[in-house]
Parts: sequence; structure tokens; C-alpha cells
Amino acid sequence: MSNTSVPVSYFGMEGSYSGQAASALYPDATLSSITAFRGVLESVEQGNSVYGVVPVENSIAGRVAEVHQLLMTTSLIIVREHILPIKHNLIGKHSDSADFEIPYPDIETVYSHPQALAQCSEFIARVMPNAATVAATDTAAAVKHVCQSDNPRELAIGSAFAAQIFSGRILEENIANSKENYTRFFSMCKERDVPSVPSGNISSLIFQTEHTPGALILALEVFRNHKINVTKLETYMVTTAVRLPTFFIDVGAGISDGRLAGALSDLESLVPYMKFLGSYAASEDRSTSTGFLPIS
Repeated sequence: MSNTSVPVSYFGMEGSYSGQAASALYPDATLSSITAFRGVLESVEQGNSVYGVVPVENSIAGRVAEVHQLLMTTSLIIVREHILPIKHNLIGKHSDSADFEIPYPDIETVYSHPQALAQCSEFIARVMPNAATVAATDTAAAVKHVCQSDNPRELAIGSAFAAQIFSGRILEENIANSKENYTRFFSMCKERDVPSVPSGNISSLIFQTEHTPGALILALEVFRNHKINVTKLETYMVTTAVRLPTFFIDVGAGISDGRLAGALSDLESLVPYMKFLGSYAASEDRSTSTGFLPIS
């Protein structure tokens, strides 16, 4: 399916990191922002969007728990991944003057998403020690607020993408405590819209085991026996809705690879529950520096 004019929904408001990821994945698509993870997937399930783009995990903050829960219940299939470098910038309202005129110690308030504020805590404490930090729903909302504010002593932390959209001014670039900050995104669609000949070289699935000694080892041995590398293993919390040990896993083989077909067949015979989430092309940005391992 061509990406031209295809409707694509993404999490967050215009200017969010998810919007940036959606733009990178589908540069010619018609993009729609949705402020709830479930809403993004429902938009695809109900036919209002062909693809939905959601964040799955961050190299610093870890998994997006709500999205992982939704992966268990959605009927959608993963078709693409994107690894986005997260570069937090200090952003103020656009000014025609050459220099920012307010000394940083006189800044009263810094707005951003709570994770972004935490990830930039060292810069804030060192450069703007008198500023109060105020949580916004996302970084784009913070940038939009500051760009529309009449108070020059309010600044935001967000992306250059958001600054461009809301005509903000980047005062300081890449101010996070750690410069190695990446978020992984999934693009998901209905099974009928998955390419008929998948070219993926990585696959994701969810499976459960019995709560008995060695049950997980037996399940993982399936992939070793078929010479398939496991690149990620994530444990779900056991709850009233998830009563058995449950695992999200990435493996280095696509559905068109005969090794994976054999492994899935063997796994299905061993475990009480298995859900295949999709095969897709591994991002070229996978590396030890991004925190997302290459497939081999």
C-alpha cells in the first residue's frame, strides 16, 4: 500500500515526539494526533486510520506499560519500527532580538512532560536554579504553551520539531542528563493491510508459561534449537487480568523465514498461550549505543 495520503494516527498532540516518528515513517501521509494510546489503536481498528504509531519503550525510562498492555488485546499487527533520538532542547517564545534578554537564573517556570523534566534535571538545577518545574501532558503541549505565553520568564523543554511547528526559539540544544536517549515506536495496522510478502527480519510475540520451575527455559530453548537470536525479553507484571508468567519477546527472524515457522510451531505446543504480533524490518539504528540490540 502506498504511503501517499494514507491516514495515519499517532499518540500525542502535534509537535510531539510521536508525531515526529510518524512523519519519519510516513512523510507523505495525512497525520492525525490522538491523545490516548488506546485511541490510536482504536482509530485503526475502526477504519479511521490505516496505520497507528505509538511509543513502545525508551532507552532510559523503559517500557511504555500501557502500550504493552494494549498489545495483549489489540487485533492489530506490527508492520514497522522506528528508533527516534530524543533530543531535549530549552525553548522560548520567538523573539526578533539577537539575544535572549532574560538571565537564566531569573526564569520562573520550566514546562515539560515529567519524564523530560527528570531527564534534564541536572541542566535545570545548574542553569535555572530558581525555576519551578511544571508538568505538561507532553513536551509539545509545553512548547505550545510557552510560545503562546505573554510571560518571557516561562520556558519549555521539547524537540526542535515542536519548536518549528509552534514558532518557538531554541535557546539551548540537547540539554538532557544523558545524550544517549532513544525511543522505539511501532506502526500497527489491520492484518488485511500487512504486505502480502513480508520482508521483515525481526518479529515480536507474547507468550505465557506455566508457573513451574524451568518453564521459561524450555520456551526459550525453542529459539536456540532453531538458531534464532532473542534480542529482547520483557516480563509482564502478574495481575488479576494476567495470571500466568507472561513475556514480550523480539527475535531475529521474519515470518517468511522457515526457522521462525518451526520455532513458533514448537513454542505453541509448549505454552498455554501465544500471540504473534508481527514481522517487520529491523531499524538500521539498532546498536548498543541506542540501547536496542541488532538482530544478530
